[in-house]
Amino acid sequence: MSVFLILLTLLLTVVSQTSSIWQNARNKIDSFRSARFAFDLINRRLSQATLNVYGDYDNPTSPTFYIRKSDLHFVIEPPPDNNFGQGNAIFFQARLGKSNQPGHEGMDSLLNATGYYVTYGMDANLPPFLAAMDRNRFRLMQYLEPSEDLAVYGTTDSEWFKRDLAANSTVIAENVIFVLFWPRLSMEEEAGGLSLTDDYTYDSRKDANSAAAPITANQQPPLVAVTLVAIDKVSADRLPDAAEPPGIVTACFKQLFERAEPAAYAADLAALEERLNAARISYRIFTNTVPLRESKWTKQ
Repeated sequence: MSVFLILLTLLLTVVSQTSSIWQNARNKIDSFRSARFAFDLINRRLSQATLNVYGDYDNPTSPTFYIRKSDLHFVIEPPPDNNFGQGNAIFFQARLGKSNQPGHEGMDSLLNATGYYVTYGMDANLPPFLAAMDRNRFRLMQYLEPSEDLAVYGTTDSEWFKRDLAANSTVIAENVIFVLFWPRLSMEEEAGGLSLTDDYTYDSRKDANSAAAPITANQQPPLVAVTLVAIDKVSADRLPDAAEPPGIVTACFKQLFERAEPAAYAADLAALEERLNAARISYRIFTNTVPLRESKWTKQ
C-alpha cells in the first residue's frame, strides 16, 4: 500500500506538471494569436501597396526636365506622437475596397489609404460599458481611410494621414509593444553598398520635384522587412496601469534600432531579446520581408 501511494503521488505530480506546462503553452498560443493575425494582415496589405507612378514634365507651363510623378504617397517615419509605441509607422495606398457608401459594396478595386503603428493608452473605440474595464496598454493600430475621404490627393505634404488619424484608426491586436518597417533593396544591391535609408525612414515625396531628385522620389521600395514584437497577457497585466508607457518596456528599446544596417539590426534584435528575458517579459518576435508587387524599382 505504501509503495502504491508513493507511485500514485509521483504519477499525480507528473500529470499536474504536464497539465501545467500544456496550459501555459496554450495560454501563450492564445495570447499571440491576435498578434499573428495582425502580422499576417500587415504582410498581405503591404504587398498590395501602390503609387500609380507616371512620367511627366516638372512644370506643365514651362517644362525643363522629365520626372517620375505620383499623386499617391508611401511613407515610413517615427510614430505620430511621443506616447506612441516603439519602432516606426507606415502609411500607403492600396486597393482594399473600403467604402462608407452603401452602393459601393463589392467594388474591391477601390483605393484606400492605410497604415500601421503601435500606440499606448486606452482604447478610444470601446463602448462606454466596456471602457470602464479598460486599462492602459500597448496596441497595434490599423489606419484605414475610406475611398471617398482620400486626403492624399491634392496635397504635397507628408501630413495627410494625421488629419483624421484617430477617427480612421482601430485596434487590431493588443500587447504589441514594437513594430518596425525597414525599406530594403535586394541582397545583391545592399551587398554592393547601396542603401535606401540609414534610419528606417522612407518618403516617396521628399524632393520628388527637384532636378536632383533622390532615388526614392515617387518610388516604392522593392522590399519592406517587417518586425513585430508582442508580449503575452500575463506579462502585460503585470505592467503598471499608468498614463505613460512603462519604463520597463521602453528601457528594453533604448538606443536600439537606430542604424538601418543588416549587422546593426541583427545585433539590436539579439540585445532586445536579452533585455526582455532579463525583465522576465514573455514575448514573441515575428519577422518577414515583403515584396511590393507593384514596385517598379529603378536606379534612375
